[in-house]
Amino acid sequence: MAWALARFYRRVIPDGWYMRAPFLPIPPRKYLGWRLQTAYGNSRPSWRVVFGDLWQFGGWLAEQEESL
Repeated sequence: MAWALARFYRRVIPDGWYMRAPFLPIPPRKYLGWRLQTAYGNSRPSWRVVFGDLWQFGGWLAEQEESL
C-alpha cells in the first residue's frame, strides 16, 4: 500500500520541483486546497482522519494496480 501511495505521490508533484523554492517535492498549494475542498467541503476533520482516509486511498490504489 505504501508503494502505491509513493507512485501516486510521484505523479502529482510538479515537474522541476527541485528548481523552485522551497525546493521540496510537494504538490501545488492550489491542488491540495482543491483536493481537501472536494473531499471534505468547508469542514475539514482532524489530521488523524485525513491521514486515515489517505491510507484507505492507498489501499484502493494497491488493489487497482493488482487487478491490472
